[in-house]
Amino acid sequence: MTTETAEAIFPYRALPKVPVTACPVCGARHNPARAVLDRYGYPVHVARCAECTLQYLAERLTREGYARLYGSGAYRALVEAYCGTPPMTLAESERHYGSWIGQHLRSPLGQGGSLLDAGGSVGGLIPHLGLAPARVTVLDPCAGELAQVPAGYQTLQGWLEDPIPGTYDGVVCSQTLDHVTDPIAALRHLRAACPTGWLIADFACRPPTAIKIDHPLYWTPVAWERALRATAWHPREWLPQIALRGTPKRATLRHVVTVCR
Repeated sequence: MTTETAEAIFPYRALPKVPVTACPVCGARHNPARAVLDRYGYPVHVARCAECTLQYLAERLTREGYARLYGSGAYRALVEAYCGTPPMTLAESERHYGSWIGQHLRSPLGQGGSLLDAGGSVGGLIPHLGLAPARVTVLDPCAGELAQVPAGYQTLQGWLEDPIPGTYDGVVCSQTLDHVTDPIAALRHLRAACPTGWLIADFACRPPTAIKIDHPLYWTPVAWERALRATAWHPREWLPQIALRGTPKRATLRHVVTVCR
């Protein structure tokens, strides 16, 4: 995929950028950045923290830029163009992933109660986890995604970097925390919204070259656990790594799922 093809879908190079001068997890500075092309062909700069091992974009889109990327449909168009064929549908992917998580959970999370699907897109993961919550609220910044959530779910349009209205018994934050720009703020807001409950959260184990403009963050187990503990989330269970189904390009991409209290 060429830069010109990507730019025809989404004009990344022309949009304002925010420099990231310190590690978003531990605050360490003086992390050298290197210039690379992301997987779509966009020129980006990537830094790796020498302190906590997090890799991150050294300059990123503004909030308005990310809202445009997701709200315009450009993100899904980029994914399809990169894959060369239509990827597994969102519903198929969430059914597979949610069922796998539900089968491997050992922690007693209880039935009923209120659940927040944080960064939940269309809310398709929750029905497959086997949790049977009494009330589900889906939080997502994209109004178009929220318009597709299942009937009976409540919706909140917003960003994880901002305070979250209400309180909940549990939180699911799936394939979301690599999209945020301030992970410590996001995790603190989730803790405030779920002060005594549990969190299911995950990250993708991406090779150092698997960079893309929609992921400001690239987690490692060291950085992940450091961020969780810094925000009063305590990992109680690490599920076996799973390779998501989809296109051959995703066959070796593995996700790490943690259950926290």
